[in-house]
Formats: sequence, structure tokens, C-alpha cells
Amino acid sequence: MAKRKKYSSEHGVPLNAREFEDFVAHLVAGLQFAKGGIVSARKRFPGIRQVGEYEIDVSLEVSLSEELNFLLIVECKNWKRLVGREVIQKIAQTKDAIIADKAAVASAVGFTEDALETAKSLGVALWTVSVDEWIANCSQRDGGFCLDLVLSGQNRD
Repeated sequence: MAKRKKYSSEHGVPLNAREFEDFVAHLVAGLQFAKGGIVSARKRFPGIRQVGEYEIDVSLEVSLSEELNFLLIVECKNWKRLVGREVIQKIAQTKDAIIADKAAVASAVGFTEDALETAKSLGVALWTVSVDEWIANCSQRDGGFCLDLVLSGQNRD
């Protein structure tokens, strides 16, 4: 059975789920408030308010002082369809379970109206991440990561 292709840029660089997560992690690491923090992809966090273990696509842990820490969690959806309300509800529940400070969802194509309304009421940030835009501006960013991404995607079916 052939694998279903995920989002592919106009530059012919298809990204699988792991590559999209790494791409979003790279963007998070470049955020001003991420300086000095630890950005991780696919890190597991123990449940605190709810039992279990939760794998987070992208996380940012920033220690502002010995007693003041900040945790951002990001769910990455590299889908061809709009992300719906259920994804927003799930990341909000996960945020509560592991006591994260902020939750976000990164989508390759955007969000449904229900998702937008739900995110607003639950305080979840929504990011539409354009791979094409990022690749077009590679020379202004960490070119090594961009080059690795482009090369790793060139021979995919």
C-alpha cells in the first residue's frame, strides 16, 4: 500500500510528519523568547494532573529563574485538510495534564471556523506554517538546516 503524501511545497519538497515537526521546532528555536531555552521534538512528558505519558511534537522549556519556568507545547499537523476543533480540544487537555503554560497548534494549511472559535475560548495559539515561504527565505536563516531539509526531501515518492 502506497504511503499517502503529506504537504508538499511548490519547490517539490514533501515533508513527512517527522520533518514537519523538525521544521516547526526550528522555527520555534528562532523565536526571540526562545533564546536560552530548550527546544525539543517528540519529547515525552509525565502527566501531573492526569495519569499517563504524553509525547509532545515540539516543546520549548525556558527557565527564567530558579523558581520561574515556562513550558510551551506545540502540536504539528501536516495535513492537506484544515485542522478541526478536536485537535484544539486535545492539545488543551494535554496542556492541562502536564501543566504546560501555553499550547499551540501548527498547521500546514490552516484551521476550520470551529477550531478558530475553540482555540480562542481555550487560549490555544494557532499557527499556519508556510513551508514555501520559509524555503524561499532560507538564505536569511540557518542555511544548513534548510539545505538538509531540501536534500532529504528530493528523492521521496
